[in-house]
Amino acid sequence: MDNAAEQPPRLWRRRWNDEVSWIGGAPVGDEAAEVIRDMILERRLTRFGALATAVAAELLARDSARAGFVAGVGFFRAWYVVAACREIDRLCGVAVAIKPSG
Repeated sequence: MDNAAEQPPRLWRRRWNDEVSWIGGAPVGDEAAEVIRDMILERRLTRFGALATAVAAELLARDSARAGFVAGVGFFRAWYVVAACREIDRLCGVAVAIKPSG
């Protein structure tokens, strides 16, 4: 994270280095959950911040491929990071376990 735009969202700063693991089986039925599962199990992302950033990038890329115009607007990226953090939190205890780093 090089600049202020790359900083973790304020609500998730304390969790940014927490360890994340998949505890569910198959994806829970929506695109974001499927991406989270793939990032944890296939790409082996185990830190909340790395996972949220990768999930945001993947969802932005998918939406950009569908809509086209979003790809060139970096402004939307921060919204996708917040959405990814919310999705990880939503799955906590259901399909994802989060272990505090400190």
